[in-house]
Amino acid sequence: AVATYMMRASEKLRAQHSLCKKVRVGIRTGMFNASEAQYANSVVVDLPYPTDDVRILTKAATKAVERVYRQGYRYSKAEVM
Repeated sequence: AVATYMMRASEKLRAQHSLCKKVRVGIRTGMFNASEAQYANSVVVDLPYPTDDVRILTKAATKAVERVYRQGYRYSKAEVM
C-alpha cells in the first residue's frame, strides 16, 4: 500500500513541477475494534536531495515502514505525506 501511495504522490509532484526533500510514512491498526491490539506510528525520512523520482521515494518509504512495523498487529491504514 505504501509503495502505491508513494507512486501517486510522485505523480502529483511531477504534475506540479515540485520536488520533496522529506517523506512522512505512517501505519496504524483499526481504531474501532477495541478487542484488538492498537498500534500507530510514523516516521519522517530525509532524502539525500530534493526529488520527484518514484524509485528514490518508494525506496525511502518502504524503508520507513520497516522502521515502524511491528509484528502481531492487524494493520488497516497506511499514509504517505
